[in-house]
Amino acid sequence: YHRMLEAAGHDSGRAVGGILGKEGVIVWYDLDLPMWTTPAKSDGRKTKIRTTLERYDFEFGFRLDIAATAHSHLEDPDVGLLVEPRACGECGECGFHDFCWSTLELGSGDSSLLPGLTYQHWRHLRDLGITERSSIADLHYPTALLLKSGVEIDVFLDLGEAVDPSVVLESLRPQAKKQLQVLEEAGVHTVADLVRVTDADTTAVGGFITQRILDARATLGPHSVYRRPGAGEVTVPRADIEIDIDMESVNEGVYLWGALINDRTKPETGPEYIPFVSWEPINDEEELEVFLAMWNWLTTQRDVAKDNGLTMKAYVWHEPAENYHLRRISGAANRRLEEQVELLINSDVWVDLKRVFETSWMTGGSVGLKSIAPLAGFEWDVDDPGGGLSMVKYDEAVADDPEGAEAAREWILDYNRGDVEATSAIREWLSVKGSAWPEVDSR
Repeated sequence: YHRMLEAAGHDSGRAVGGILGKEGVIVWYDLDLPMWTTPAKSDGRKTKIRTTLERYDFEFGFRLDIAATAHSHLEDPDVGLLVEPRACGECGECGFHDFCWSTLELGSGDSSLLPGLTYQHWRHLRDLGITERSSIADLHYPTALLLKSGVEIDVFLDLGEAVDPSVVLESLRPQAKKQLQVLEEAGVHTVADLVRVTDADTTAVGGFITQRILDARATLGPHSVYRRPGAGEVTVPRADIEIDIDMESVNEGVYLWGALINDRTKPETGPEYIPFVSWEPINDEEELEVFLAMWNWLTTQRDVAKDNGLTMKAYVWHEPAENYHLRRISGAANRRLEEQVELLINSDVWVDLKRVFETSWMTGGSVGLKSIAPLAGFEWDVDDPGGGLSMVKYDEAVADDPEGAEAAREWILDYNRGDVEATSAIREWLSVKGSAWPEVDSR
């Protein structure tokens, strides 16, 4: 922002930047203060301390060079690229998406297509010659598991080179009690055992690759979903009265809580979608009014179920957002409401279905609602469903344009209804098919 203000002629003459934390306090930083250790231009082996603005200018300039070179490459393929394509969270919004994806999806797919693989790990793998998902799938999972558990395989093997293979590992490093315990539990007692059960290529990679091996095997396998290693028979929390909940928010607050209620003791009635919404410009008062309407309805459903001897559960997909707003809004209202909300969140009535899925199943890819629901055969009624577009639609929904506002409101409600219906569809799908899927290969 400082550079933008500077370019527009509105800078204060003092380069400062502030970070606003959740405590509501701004911490100010001198952007001209040398504080970042960076490579020296004259010698990459040396370092130099630079200011925040110096580092920003370099990084931003480098990105401009990347884009300019990429455009030149499109016009003249003989112009080499400055960087290699790599998948990241911003790919969907990038103008070079199609160009990069044509490279990333070659063969079994670039390793960066695996979820959770950081740039540092991706770079480390490439330095070892591991570029595709199939190469990661071929690594040795038991070795990676030992490494992740803290076993220093190389150290044990180096010490074992000078002794008979039958020598027990404990005699080599008696002080490494935790590592020896892990090895003991894995049935590894001697140097020969360790040589037999570990793989040198996987050892060179490191323990961070453990989950990525399973992800690669799952995404390249013949099934869309696999059970996690050791999951065995799995169950999905169910209840007589099931309520799926999803909220929609903008920067000013939460304007919609959508609920899908299904009384499973009355299958003839079917599920009902109930939106608690305000189309007035959202502020603290409007937000609380919408919240209380939802909260009073939800607690009433819980009380009625209890009075009738029925069980009830409320489901969300990835609860941090919902939990944050539940706590924030109730905390700003009064202590009693805040305590009631906290009791619900910490009870078995409140179920994060995404967490249930991640505990027992995996796909090797994203576990976002928009990725998992289609596997269950669910499709949204709106085009391009997503939180980003819903914020655009909200602006239209509260604008002074009756016709446009009506269409936007309809889109938002259809989108929100789709989210809660998707959660319900996933739950039914997991309940019916969850135990039938094979366990991912962890050999």
